[in-house]
Amino acid sequence: RVPALWDGLKRAALPVRVFAAGATAADQETLHRLGFAVERKPLPFAEIARRSRLALNHGGSGFVSSALAAGLPIVVVHFDLEKMLTGHAVTRMQLG
Repeated sequence: RVPALWDGLKRAALPVRVFAAGATAADQETLHRLGFAVERKPLPFAEIARRSRLALNHGGSGFVSSALAAGLPIVVVHFDLEKMLTGHAVTRMQLG
């Protein structure tokens, strides 16, 4: 739902797997056309950790904590103050 974000991910030329909560069928098709693997439902975190080198999410503390505990650097794209503070903490600790 944020075209600049999707464009940046595409330009990175890395394999991208996306689960976008609330995405419409049209949104999912757009992501698929960009070359992303689109998940229809959330994956178990163990599967994410096994297959990923980097995690990008909205900054929920549970996901961020799980990613860091699994050794995954995290990129936080926040949408509220709480998650912005989580992102700043990750940056300050040089973990993402």
